[in-house]
Amino acid sequence: MQILTIIGSKGDMTILAEAYAFGVVWSFFMKALGVLVLRFQRSDQEYKVPLNLKIAGREIPIGLVSSH
Repeated sequence: MQILTIIGSKGDMTILAEAYAFGVVWSFFMKALGVLVLRFQRSDQEYKVPLNLKIAGREIPIGLVSSH
């Protein structure tokens, strides 16, 4: 996949840098989404962080949402 990306971009560093940046942002987004989903599916909450608001019995993870 890496070689195909280099060949497809014809070695243009701007395109390769943009592809890398897109991959990094996508990775952070998917990690944050995964943690957010786990927070609402699991009952053991030892990975919770401060700054959670409780509204109508539900916790809104302000710290998690604002960090990404």
